[in-house]
Amino acid sequence: MRIYPEGTEVLYQATGAAQWFTYSISRQTLQAALDQYSAGLFQLSTDQIITLHITPAVLEQLKQEVADVLVMAEKLNQFRDTATSNIAKMLSDNLMSAYVKAICAPQNIIEDAKSLSLNRFHGQLVMGSEHLALMNMEQHVKLTELADFTGYSLRAMELIFKKTVGMTPTRWFINIRLNGALRDLMQGTESTSVSEVANRWGFQHLARFSEQYRKAFGELPSKTLARARKNTQQIAD
Repeated sequence: MRIYPEGTEVLYQATGAAQWFTYSISRQTLQAALDQYSAGLFQLSTDQIITLHITPAVLEQLKQEVADVLVMAEKLNQFRDTATSNIAKMLSDNLMSAYVKAICAPQNIIEDAKSLSLNRFHGQLVMGSEHLALMNMEQHVKLTELADFTGYSLRAMELIFKKTVGMTPTRWFINIRLNGALRDLMQGTESTSVSEVANRWGFQHLARFSEQYRKAFGELPSKTLARARKNTQQIAD
């Protein structure tokens, strides 16, 4: 489980079949719930990604509770009356409770202070590198430029990225650009084109972009754009 501070790029990455649950809530609200549940023992970071290694049992419980809430929410979406607001509030509270219990589970792996401090520093390095990439999204950021920017050797950068985010710097930056393209396509209109989005995020070869996109998100970018256009048209109607 990863907890991201506000404004952080959330990346979707998997080498095979994967299931993602993204829960968006303000840090202040989540911290208040954690304080109530754990008596203030769990503190969120204001600027760093927190990675929790939770046990399979805790993970399965969380997945089941989230799935139950999503099923109820989907059924609730079919009705539009004042009575549903109370049920929606109950579902929201249940979802919050499920995540808080998982975060505060005593079985979670807690790293020692030295490791935690080093991981936070490495997290700052990754986020700083991400900022550099997003400032230059229309062109590739070379690893040598990244090494100069951080002051680390190429080998050290490889090790830091693999330990912090589970992938190489090259894979990380491709993911940043793919996720940026995903957002743009999901917000696409009739005037949006796949090639325009690909070029905006630094993909010069359209066929290669489409294949990388398909492997990451399970569909071609043209399908994502078509669905976005359809949703836009339905809202307009």
